[in-house]
Amino acid sequence: MVCGIFLDQNSNLDRQTIENIIRKLTHRGPDQTCIYVDNELNLTSVFARLAIRDITEKASQPFFSDDKRFYLLFNGEIYNSNILRMRLLGNFELRTNSDTEILLRHILDYGLKPTLNLIEGMFSIILVDKRTGIIQVARDMFGIKPLYYLKKNDGSFAFASEVKVLQKVESSFINKNILREFLICGLIDHTNQTFFSNIQKVGPGEIITLKESNFTIERWVEVNKDNLDFLTQESLIEYLDSFLDTSFRNAVISDRPIGITISSGLDSNIIREFVEREDIKTEFHSVSWGEKTYSESLNALKYIKNIDNFFIHNFTASETFFQIQHSFEIFDEPFTSPFVAIWPRVYRSIKENNISVILDGTGADEIFLGYSKYLNSDFSSYMQSSLDGVNNSIGFKSYFLHEPTDLQVANLMDTFQIKLPRSLRFLDYASMSQAVEVRPIYLTKQTFFISQSIQTNWQLYKNHTKHSLRLLMRQRSPNFPAFDTKQNIQLPIFEWMNIEWRDEISKNLANIDSLLDFIESSDEKKVIASNIHNFIQGKVFQHSYVIWRAFITNLWLSKM
Repeated sequence: MVCGIFLDQNSNLDRQTIENIIRKLTHRGPDQTCIYVDNELNLTSVFARLAIRDITEKASQPFFSDDKRFYLLFNGEIYNSNILRMRLLGNFELRTNSDTEILLRHILDYGLKPTLNLIEGMFSIILVDKRTGIIQVARDMFGIKPLYYLKKNDGSFAFASEVKVLQKVESSFINKNILREFLICGLIDHTNQTFFSNIQKVGPGEIITLKESNFTIERWVEVNKDNLDFLTQESLIEYLDSFLDTSFRNAVISDRPIGITISSGLDSNIIREFVEREDIKTEFHSVSWGEKTYSESLNALKYIKNIDNFFIHNFTASETFFQIQHSFEIFDEPFTSPFVAIWPRVYRSIKENNISVILDGTGADEIFLGYSKYLNSDFSSYMQSSLDGVNNSIGFKSYFLHEPTDLQVANLMDTFQIKLPRSLRFLDYASMSQAVEVRPIYLTKQTFFISQSIQTNWQLYKNHTKHSLRLLMRQRSPNFPAFDTKQNIQLPIFEWMNIEWRDEISKNLANIDSLLDFIESSDEKKVIASNIHNFIQGKVFQHSYVIWRAFITNLWLSKM
């Protein structure tokens, strides 16, 4: 059940504040809104529901235990809920067909931490024990579903699915350190901090426990001890074939119509091959930039059986810039690429086709070593450049039984601190702004640990990344060019920023005083000012992301 959730340690919120909170949450869950005031524990919760499984009102939230001692706010999907349901049948009379009830009953039987290690899926949850007053909040291993918290001036806390909701509770303040690391280093979502100093994220794979005045954080992920080194390459592909089929089969369960975002690349086409082979009714949606050089939609179309279910979302330079100018009606913080801004419009079109669930290949490059830099034998320079502002994934090293190699550390950084976290935040904000649930179905705990146990030379072979997935796809679909290099679908940012968008960006950057006020180093101020001056004067930038970060941050500040 995907939704928007909110909990505040204050049962006396005024009516206007609650209405503001609801208004900022309902895009995530337009099907039902519930407010629950817990006067005993001085709590207020709001739940905005997008019904995907069990669309009846019986599954609404907060969801209470039979004895009313516990209640749960849950945003996400439990992919293996049908399997877990079988464990309960005969012992309990279930009230609903929702995965929310399955989750709560397992927590009550086994405890929170063991249950989180048992389930597969994406989630952020808030669990309240009315007898003890203990509040526990948690996120899935990868942080697919967001959860933010605000420490208020009185020392109490509020939690919500989006930053903008917490800003309706108490004023927020710009985080100078995060803003500087984005502008200078291009880092974003690399820590649990946000662009606001008093609002933070519950980290991926974390549990936060609030008990009276105590606030504790722990990781809940237990290391999977399976090792696949003993497998031959042939038996490994057989294993992956069976495992991914089972994993995908669990992930496609829905009471709503399903679609797929597809490119000409390997990851989305493995999903496409699966749904076609399983005869699952679906739509395919691809993005194009108009110019043939930047469009792979026609290549994606080649392998789809039913072209009547294929839709292309085409964007021109002016249309893309329009979406950028209005992006902060949806996104709460700056973002790394103009590519992000068009996705709310894509998901709106998908929703207009009556599609509420999208299967997505995000995360496969991290899980199965898909980036070309992993082919390098020396990671020292890459790791050093990435460590500026990053804590070296120290906490995530516990996911390994042995000290990880440099390659594994670099991959951990991409998975949990550098690449994947920002992609997942943008993915959630963009899709949920249109009440569309996106399931990045490669991102499960078991898939992660299986990939980490595969011999590196079977993941990276000669000049090929994701070698095991390529072998699998060649076996499943011999006509698909599994070993070809995928075309980069990023929009033509270099051309557009230097030509079509130059006047508008220059106008925005004509006054950067407020932007530079957040940078303390005079040398860094000079670098930013010099780059902007050169751009306004007409210099062509080969690396336009420097200008992009200044522009999008300045635009964001103007909307504050």
